Amino acid sequence: MKGAKKMVHKKIIAFLLIGLVLVPLIFIGACSKQETTTPTEEPAREHETTKPIVLRYGEQDPESHPNAAVTKMWLNKIENDSNGRVKFESYFGGTLITAGDSYNEIQNRVADVGKIIVDYVESGFDLHKVLPQFFIGISDPEAQVNIYRNLRSTFPEFEKEFEKVKNLNIVYAGSPYQLLTIKPVRSLEDLRGLQIKGTPAQINPFKEFGCSIISMSMFDVYPALEKGTIDGVIAPLDVLKSLNIAEVVNYCTTLDIPSYLHAGISMNWDVWNSLPPDIQKIFEENSQYYTEQLLRVDKESVQNSIEYQ
Repeated sequence: MKGAKKMVHKKIIAFLLIGLVLVPLIFIGACSKQETTTPTEEPAREHETTKPIVLRYGEQDPESHPNAAVTKMWLNKIENDSNGRVKFESYFGGTLITAGDSYNEIQNRVADVGKIIVDYVESGFDLHKVLPQFFIGISDPEAQVNIYRNLRSTFPEFEKEFEKVKNLNIVYAGSPYQLLTIKPVRSLEDLRGLQIKGTPAQINPFKEFGCSIISMSMFDVYPALEKGTIDGVIAPLDVLKSLNIAEVVNYCTTLDIPSYLHAGISMNWDVWNSLPPDIQKIFEENSQYYTEQLLRVDKESVQNSIEYQ
C-alpha cells in the first residue's frame, strides 16, 4: 500500500511539474500570436479608409483650349482640398462625352462629372438657349454672371431644366461671338450662299439671309475651313489662337452675339449622393472659384488671340 501511495504521489508531482512548464508556454504562445497578427491587420484597415474616390471627368473642349486649362485648375484644386481623397480621370476633346448628348450621358454615368453645353444639346433647355438674348448690350461678363444667378434664384424653371443632374459650376463661353470667314462679309447680301459653322439657335436667323448654319464639332472646323467645306465659323475670338483658326480665315465681321452662360459642369446624382458630406462641401465651396478663374482666363485669352492674329 505504501508503495502504491508513493507511486500516486510521484504521478501527481510529475503532472504538476508538466503543468507548470506548459501553462507559461501556452500563455507566451498566445501573446506572441496576438503580437504578430495585430500589426498586419491594422495597416490593412488603414489602407481601406484612405483609398481615393476616383471620378471620371469628360469635356468637349480640347486640352489646348483656355476653358480646358481652367477646368484642370479646378480639378487640381478639388484634389488638393480633399487631401488626395478625390482623384480625377480626365477626358478632353470629346473622347468620353459628346457635345450633343452630354446631358443624357452624365445621367447614364458615361462620365461621373462633365461639362454640358446647352447650345449643342439637341433637345430641351429651351430657356437656356434663348438666355443670351438677355445679355445683348451688356458687355461686362461679371454682370452677365450676376444676371444669370438672379434669374435662376427667381425663376425655378431655369433650375428645373438641369434637374436630372447635380449642377456644380456655371459655364461661361467667353467673349461675344464674331463671324470669322475666308471671304469678306461687309453686308447682309454677302451672307447669301455661305456655309457657316454655328449653333442650332443660329439656324433660323441666318436662314433669313440665305446663309446655311452647319452643326459640327469645333475640332472639325479647322480642316473644314482649310478644305473649303465651310466658309466661316461663328465663335469667340479666343479660337483664333486656341484652335489655330487664324491660320485658315482672313476676315472678322463684328456680330457681338452674346455667348452661352449657364449651369454647365454637372455630376451624376447617384455619384453625388454617394460622396461623404465633407467631400460634397469641397465641391460646393469651389463653385465660385471655377467661375472667377474662367472670367479671368477668358479676358486674357481674347487679348492674346487678337495679338496672335
